[in-house]
Amino acid sequence: MGVAQILELQLKRLLSERYNYESDKLEKRTLGWIAKELEVKNLRQAFILLLHGVVEYRNYIAHQLLANEILFKSFMNGSIPEHHYSKEARRLYKAIYALEQLAFLFDWTQGNDAWR
Repeated sequence: MGVAQILELQLKRLLSERYNYESDKLEKRTLGWIAKELEVKNLRQAFILLLHGVVEYRNYIAHQLLANEILFKSFMNGSIPEHHYSKEARRLYKAIYALEQLAFLFDWTQGNDAWR
């Protein structure tokens, strides 16, 4: 979640510096809103696709993952196998991988000014 927040801050800075959005007005905007704004600006399509995926993962992690894990454990009454690899853990690892890809793509795109 920390890396997602750092990426969100970098994207807000991109909107501010490249498209003259007021920093104060961006402060409370969500990652989903930012993704839509960047899509409207016709940024690199591969970046936008990855970003929308990360937004979905981020929202799932923030709003459902822990609740689902707690609910599952309560149904199992503590009888979960020792090396159980839950659906929630798999989704979390996929989200981490997608976020890492997006962070690398952001750094490369920003460094090469290749947003279009």
